[in-house]
Amino acid sequence: MKHDPNIGFKDGTRTIWNKGLTKETDDRVKKISKKVGDALRGKKQSFKAIEAQKRGMRLSEIVGGYREGSGRGKKFKVFDSYNNRVCLQSSYELYVSEILDRLNIKWIRPKYLIYIVEKR
Repeated sequence: MKHDPNIGFKDGTRTIWNKGLTKETDDRVKKISKKVGDALRGKKQSFKAIEAQKRGMRLSEIVGGYREGSGRGKKFKVFDSYNNRVCLQSSYELYVSEILDRLNIKWIRPKYLIYIVEKR
């Protein structure tokens, strides 16, 4: 019989190995936490972390963003309405840019966008 790695996830009966464990209550979690912390210490801050700091927010409050060339998806290098070379990161963005060009509507691709979800 072939092994199904998703067994239990479909019907909700499987739980992850570290559910409810913290670095204070489990040595394995503490070891992983230390390893990750040591690896990150001294490295450059992430784009989102810098934006959160600028805005006086927690990193968890920044839920989206854009950096040219980031991600794994296909990139589209095109020229905007002002003849600047820009990187579009999805076929949807490319499609919209083509529609705007056809309709002679001027457009640009901002350097970056930040999406913030405000708590209610």
